[in-house]
This record gives sequence, C-alpha cells and structure tokens, in this order.
Amino acid sequence: MNLSWSIVQEPNFDIDIRLVDLNTRKVIDLKNEQQLELGMVALRYNRRMKIIAGEGSDVATRINDVLSIIPLELSIDGNYPNPFNPATTIRYGLPDPRNIRMTIVNILGEEIIELYNGWQDLGRYEVIWNGQNNDGGSLASGIYFVIINDGQTFRCHKVMLLK
Repeated sequence: MNLSWSIVQEPNFDIDIRLVDLNTRKVIDLKNEQQLELGMVALRYNRRMKIIAGEGSDVATRINDVLSIIPLELSIDGNYPNPFNPATTIRYGLPDPRNIRMTIVNILGEEIIELYNGWQDLGRYEVIWNGQNNDGGSLASGIYFVIINDGQTFRCHKVMLLK
C-alpha cells in the first residue's frame, strides 16, 4: 500500500509540515515528498500517523514529544506502589503492535495469573493486579514476578506483596 498526496496551495516558506509514521518512527517532509510506501497493512492493528505543521522549531519539538511516547523496545516500566497491598499498577511499553502475554509467577516460576493475552498497538500501557490468583484467591505476602513475552523477547520485573 502506498500513501500519496499533493499540495494544492503552497504554504508560507516558514511553515514546516511533517508526517510522522508512529509504527516506523519515520518522519516525512510533506512539502518535499509526495508519497510514502506503507508496505503490507495488517488487519490486527491500526497504522498510526500524525501530521504536524507550524514553525520549524515548534514542529521539531512536537515531533520529539510524539516520538517520546513510543518505547524503543518491549519493556516493563515498573509498578506502583511497590511493595503493594491490595493492588499495584504495572506499566509497560510496546515499540510496535504485537501479540503479548503478561503473567505473574511466584519465586518457583509457577504461573499465578494471566493479566493480558492478545494484540496491542504500540505505546505505553498500564494493567492493575489485585494480588490474586486465577481463581480469585488472595495470595500470601512475598515476592512475585511480572513476565511480559511477545514470542521472541521477554522481560521480567519483581514486585512485592505485603499483607
């Protein structure tokens, strides 16, 4: 799939117009380019883009702001509070759309609960864990681990439940 455009009325010379492809982090100058090759478009997730226009320095700042919300790699960005009781919020980031599975395991590596399983778009997310297992039972105080896995990479983060 290709995306193409044309400029009907030339903007002032001091106006900068950029298209930011959030999926690839590519920035295109719309005044000097006329098309973008998107490649294959999947039905599992949206292709996200932003158009930013204005004075050059303002556009550059806004592009940096937009790109800063997209993680560079699969990550667990911590949880709060930690230690926790009765619940904790786990933050994580996806650099591009992907199928992920997030679980909690105990110190023996036994799965306690699955918090998420499925496709998610790129960006930063939060999930709340209430300190319970898959059956809804309360867990004992102790150290547990958050595992996020996309089939190729996994990340682990330690959390502590205090009663």
